[in-house]
Amino acid sequence: MSGENYSALHFKELPLNVGELSHVSRDSLALFAVSSFAVTELNVIARMVLSTSQTSEKDEPINVAAFIQQSCILRIWTLKLFEFHECIKKLVNGKDSAESEVRRVAEYCLRKFKEELQLDESYSLARDVRNEAAGHYSFGAAKKNLDHVKNEGVASMFVHKQAGNSFYPFGEEVMFAGRLNRHGASPSNAASRDKLIDELFSWNLKANSWVRNSHLHVFSKFVAPELPGKFLKKCVFWVTSEKVGDVSDFRVPLFVCRDFGEEL
Repeated sequence: MSGENYSALHFKELPLNVGELSHVSRDSLALFAVSSFAVTELNVIARMVLSTSQTSEKDEPINVAAFIQQSCILRIWTLKLFEFHECIKKLVNGKDSAESEVRRVAEYCLRKFKEELQLDESYSLARDVRNEAAGHYSFGAAKKNLDHVKNEGVASMFVHKQAGNSFYPFGEEVMFAGRLNRHGASPSNAASRDKLIDELFSWNLKANSWVRNSHLHVFSKFVAPELPGKFLKKCVFWVTSEKVGDVSDFRVPLFVCRDFGEEL
């Protein structure tokens, strides 16, 4: 199948069904499941972050809305990365009961996190964003951040008949931009703020690689030995082209339009 309406996606598949995992221990399967769940979710979120960058518009409020959308997905990405880290940490600390071999694999993954990510100078930024601007809605953090918000920050409210298009920038000014300003020296301009966001993005990319490598390590230790004679095979899926975007120009829409008179 070929033509302008379809795109070919090439994968390598390890054919496998749940029944073939029956000889893997229950604890090992649980760790394989949660690592598979995490790495897949994180890949989806990473794709979304890459496709939320928007070109600048003449109306500054639209640029603010674009910044909010991209920052929102970036924060969710950060939160999810730390959630997997917490899962591994609980296994190591014995808060989730597991057999000793599973705990040893978790210890290896946690050691790699410390070596590759926790010693990174951007770790504290990612941790602060996760704790106060991603994982929780914190009244206390809002009060602290208020002292780090510039007077010219946008506090207007933009209300659209499609409720999902509405946005209220004051929250972003206080809870995210204000938190960035609290991190070290307060950024004096948008370029300084963008530098911190770039640091967060770069740390997230490295953390995403850590999750992928952790998943591969879990598979190699617990699942692969139980699958003698299993090999990767090449497969091709022909997908309607509207489902495949070029990362250089594909963008998630900033606003949506519905003709049904329904709210989102």
